[in-house]
Amino acid sequence: MLKISSKKFKALLFDMDGTLIDSEPTHYKALDEVLKSYGKSYVDWETHKKEYTGTGIGHVSKTETKRNNLNEDPEIIQEKFHKKVEDLVENEGLIPMGGSIEFLNKAKEAGFKLAVVSGSTTNLVKFSLGKSGMPDVFDIVIGVDKFGAPKPDPAAYLMAAELLGVNPKECMSFEDAPNGLLSAKNAGTVVVAIGQTISKEQIEKIDPSIAHLKDFTEIEITS
Repeated sequence: MLKISSKKFKALLFDMDGTLIDSEPTHYKALDEVLKSYGKSYVDWETHKKEYTGTGIGHVSKTETKRNNLNEDPEIIQEKFHKKVEDLVENEGLIPMGGSIEFLNKAKEAGFKLAVVSGSTTNLVKFSLGKSGMPDVFDIVIGVDKFGAPKPDPAAYLMAAELLGVNPKECMSFEDAPNGLLSAKNAGTVVVAIGQTISKEQIEKIDPSIAHLKDFTEIEITS
């Protein structure tokens, strides 16, 4: 059980996809269907998790356009991806990660500042949060369109800390992918790995001291 106190940390920063919400299967399905509409193929699930989780759709669209020798602007691929995700979410919904809703409510009550720092676009983040039933507790919600340089660049977490008015060292960040962990760590925040999409070996390669939790039920907020 990981115990955190508002006396030590002022802000909690969250990646969304795969961290707060189990959205990776939805994103994978959307990318697969978009590429199939061009008669092309997407990578398998294991490759998707290893190569693309936490990188942002901009990187994925550029890489896959090149890999498939696709004569299409990557930005068009991004637009089609966002539309496909919205359609899938509208029809199938999104599942919150275990304990995430309860944890967020308790964190807000305890006085933490809360932010979502996502590799998805800000509009898609807000749409997904609403469709998954997340409580309206976040002080800020920022996507890759706001901070520009995608994870693992630390820009995302540095911007979040600045907007919240706190020192990055006073922030704890929650991530589910290597690029996200690197982004949060390089920004100077304390990092926690959440979920089963990242392996012990991947975490240890970044920093052996990073805690790895199954979900948010393994965290206790203390006074």
